[in-house]
Amino acid sequence: PNFLLTGYGGLELIRGGIHTEIDAASLLPRNQVGTAIGTGFDWTLAANAGLYLRQRWMDFEDKNFELDRYRGRETTIELKIYF
Repeated sequence: PNFLLTGYGGLELIRGGIHTEIDAASLLPRNQVGTAIGTGFDWTLAANAGLYLRQRWMDFEDKNFELDRYRGRETTIELKIYF
């Protein structure tokens, strides 16, 4: 009861229209796709304290804007104490 595994998954689709920025090279509007997957845990240390760890891997690309692409990961560690 003091330990909990967590999971995360995400998909983000962004489509531009006539009122969005147009790429000078392709002459096309935004066409973005982002994906992410993650895992982590919550560990209750005491009645008023907990340790939270999250790891997330992400990938983002705009198919019409050549320089708009990144891949990365994010790790967060939180120690929460309630008074």
